[in-house]
Formats: sequence, structure tokens, C-alpha cells
Amino acid sequence: MKFSKKLTGVFARIFLTSAAVGALIVGALSLSNYLMLDRIYELNVRRILANSSEMVAAALSAGADAAELSRLCSDFSEREGIRTTIIASDGRVLFDSNADSSAMPNHIGRPEVRKALSGESQIASHFSDTLGISMLYAAVPAFKEKSGAYRYCIRQSIPLHNMRIAKQAFSFEILFTSLVALAASALFSFLLARSISLPLKSLTETAKRLESGDFSARAESCSITEIGDLSASISSMADELRHRMESLDKRNCELNEIFGNMSECVFICTSDGILLRCNKSCSELFDLSDAALNRPLAENIRNSQIIKAVERTFSEKENYRCNIEIPGSPSKIFSFAGIRLDYKSRVPRALIVLHDVSAFAANEKMRRDFVAGASHELKTPITAIRAAAETIMADERDATKRRFISIVEKEAFRMNALVDDMLLLSKLEFERDMNSQKFEKVNLLSLIGDCIDNNSAIAESSGDSISTECPRDLFVDGDYTLLQIALNNLISNAVKYGGSACSIKVKAHRNPSGKIELSVSDTGSGIPSQDLPRIFERFYRVDKGRSRNCGGTGLGLALVKHVAILHSASVSVESELGKGSVFTLTFNS
Repeated sequence: MKFSKKLTGVFARIFLTSAAVGALIVGALSLSNYLMLDRIYELNVRRILANSSEMVAAALSAGADAAELSRLCSDFSEREGIRTTIIASDGRVLFDSNADSSAMPNHIGRPEVRKALSGESQIASHFSDTLGISMLYAAVPAFKEKSGAYRYCIRQSIPLHNMRIAKQAFSFEILFTSLVALAASALFSFLLARSISLPLKSLTETAKRLESGDFSARAESCSITEIGDLSASISSMADELRHRMESLDKRNCELNEIFGNMSECVFICTSDGILLRCNKSCSELFDLSDAALNRPLAENIRNSQIIKAVERTFSEKENYRCNIEIPGSPSKIFSFAGIRLDYKSRVPRALIVLHDVSAFAANEKMRRDFVAGASHELKTPITAIRAAAETIMADERDATKRRFISIVEKEAFRMNALVDDMLLLSKLEFERDMNSQKFEKVNLLSLIGDCIDNNSAIAESSGDSISTECPRDLFVDGDYTLLQIALNNLISNAVKYGGSACSIKVKAHRNPSGKIELSVSDTGSGIPSQDLPRIFERFYRVDKGRSRNCGGTGLGLALVKHVAILHSASVSVESELGKGSVFTLTFNS
């Protein structure tokens, strides 16, 4: 395994590749040199034989005597190892530099001799019966007579084994040169591979040290530009990583301190119910130990409401919130907030925050009890005041007294409406967790028709017109009476505050997202933008003087908001001064 890994390394690949390329080049050059030298040598030998034969033939044609020819042929034999033979036109051997010519057979049957005597130079190789070895022969004609025939044939030859010895000599030289070239190529390949692999190995070791957290690691310098740039980049990355790790460590310490010392109970769990992390408050509230982590949530937190709320957190599309009562002495009420964490993980996770709202809940309950009680107690004296005012008004004839009595009667009527709204609002707050199973299918067209009938008389007196746009088969799940109260408030507000000759439109439709929108729009004076964020608060009035003159209690839009909450709906407003307002109730289905 290690050997195969080494073979796939940078050093092995560069070394083997460059060495193989070098070997192929040296081999190709050696082979081509051998073939070229072999051909050149053989051509050179043939040229020498042909030239020396021509020299002897020229000397013989010029009338050289036997002594001069013998000296010339001996000189060729000593210097070049060339054997010279002079043959007559009838095939008799007249002279041979290496053998007794008288003992030699007739050579007329030799192919190269016949060719030469016919006037054509010839080179051939064959076995010599005289010397008993293979020879390379060059035969040329000499001494041309008037008849055109040649009197002599000059033949020179050289042993073929001399040529083989010469070829072996330069073959060894080529082989030696090739081996030296191969060694040089291997050395160059080794140095090249080493010059690249060592810096890369240094970079690898540096990266491993950085991976283990040693940000002081630095790679060795390298003269190769690309590797040098990579080394510089890794060094720069190491500095940046060290800086970021220090920042992350510092931030994690701060977050751990914040997380651990939060007064709220906070824990993180997975969608399959595993408790991953919790803070000190959570451990104290549920009496958890360190062994509770990475174990099922149901084994550590034995509260079915919390388990169900966690499940709702993962099943709902948006963050889930609710109030949960945890039994104890005394029992406590916590505000549950389940927030799904968006970062990628194999199993979805959520952050759960439990905030102790027991004191707030107690104060809120006390406030609601007080409002309900006070409103109920005020109901009787207000009714009595109205009855007394009506009785006095029936018998009184003095105009001044009647004016003051009418003021008392009007304010008593307004106070009665205010008490009714406060009682209704208190009831809605108590029924905030109303079971939706008590709802019924409410036809919006019928609901809108009833509400318009309730306000048509006042609208006509103000010169206002009310129009409707709603499909016949549009239904919502809800309480008909509460929805009627909410829509009545919106229409009556449009009539009261829209001004005279105002155009009011009640519209219901299903929007592209599948939700149902019920809106009341008017062409009145509109609402200033700075008042819009507080328009649904209790007793908040845009124009306080005008609201009192119109008999408003300041609770109408607060009632609309609480009715929307009970129906898991939302209420919104859009308005522009001088152009009117649009109030919209949006139901999920």
C-alpha cells in the first residue's frame, strides 16, 4: 500500500516521467546514430576500395612497372588492410598482395571480375576460397585497348570481419555514451522531481500542522514562482485563520458566558428529541446533570406541554410561541419560544427559550379581574343615571336644565358603551386560548350584509355610500358574533371618521397565497403616518376631540385586533392623508 502510494506521489511521477522521456530520447538518438554510423562506415569502406582500385588501375594504364605496382599495393595493405589482386582478361591471376598468384585458380567465373572486364565497376561480397574468409570486393577495369576491351581487372578487397570489429567498436562507444546520457538524464530527473516535490511536501506538512491548529507553521521558501506564490498564500491564510480563530474563541467565550448566565431557561434540541445543550437556568429548573446531554428530551424534561411545544416548533413553518404552566410549589407560567436554527446539519435543530412570566401573568390576571369587576360594578350606577336622566328629561320644561340633563344622558350613554366594550375586551382576553373546534363556517357575504344593514342608517344620514364585493361561496372558520362585532367596528369607524359623502367599500376575496382577506376601505381624510403604528392600542385616538363628539370609546380597533388574534388572523391598515384608509383582516383559510 505504501509502495503504491509512493508511486502516485509527485516525486515518483515527475522522476519516472522525465526519466522515461529521457530514456526514450537517448534510445532513439543512439539507434539513429548507430544506423547512421553503420551506413556511413560501409559507404566509406566502399568508397576507399573504389578509390584505391581506381588508383591501381590508373597506375597500370599509365605503364607502371611491377615493382611500383607491388609497392603501391603493399602500401594499401599496410595502411588500410586492403588486399589487391590483378586479373588478366582471360581470368588468370597476375598478382595478389596476400597470396601466391600462381597457385590461385582462374577468376573469370567471379561475377565482379566479369563485370569489371566488361567495363563496369562492381562491388560485391562473398566467401574467398583462397583466404577462407568472407570479403568485400571492389572490381574496376584497367588498360582499355583500341578494340574497346579491357586488358586487366583490378580487384581490391577487405575482410568483412574487420568491418564487424569496427562496427562493434563504435557500437560500444555509442552504448557507453548512451549510458552516460541516461545517467545524466536520471540525475536531472531526480533533481527536477526533488526540486518540485520537496516544496510540495513542505506545503503538505504545513497544511497538516495548520489543520491541527498550529498556526505558526510556515512552508520552506521555493524558487519556483507558482509554488512560492502558493506558499505565500498559505502563510497569509494561516495568519488570517489564526486571527479568525482567536476572534471566534473570544466570541465563543462571550457567547458561552451569556448563554450560561441567562436568567431565561434555554436549551437546544434536535427534531428527533435529543437534548444537545442547556444553560444553568435550564439545569436548575429541570434538575439536569451533565449526563442529560445527548439523551432523549422526554427522559430529562418530564412535561408533556413542553414536549408537544417542541414538536410543534419543528412542524410549524414559522417560530412557535405559547404559554406553558409548569407544576410546582407554587406553579409557574413560562413563555415558550421555539426557534428553528437555519444552519445546515444532518438533523434539524431548534433553540428553545422559556421565560418566566408568572409575575406578569399574575399582574395581567389581576388587571383583567379589576377591569371586569370595575366594569361590572359601573354598569349598575350608569344604568341608574341614564334612567334618572330620562325621567327628569320627560318632566322638565326649562330649556337650560334640559340642555344639562341631555349632556348627562349623552355621557351616561357613552360611559355605558365604554363599559360594554371593556367587558367584551376583558372577555376576549380571557378567551385568548379559545378552542378553534368551537368555530363554525361563516359565510362572509352574509356577514357583510348584516353589518352593512346595521350601519346603513347612519351612513345615509352622512351621505355615505357603502358597496360590497364578495363571492357567494367564500367561508371562514370562526365565531359569527365576534366577527360581526369586528366588522361592525370597522364599518362604523369608516362612517364616523370618513366624512360626509364618503365612498365605503367592503371587499372579501382569496389572495394568490390562498389566504382570505376581508377589507373595509373609505375615501375619507386618512390617518397620519405617525399614528398608524399605535392605531390598534386601547384608548388611542387620532383626533381626540372628534372621537368624543362621535361617541367613540377608543376601544373599537383594540376589539378588532383581539378578535383577529382569537381567529389566528392578522389585522393591518394602509392610509394616506386626503385619500382614505384600508383596514384588512387576513385569515389563514
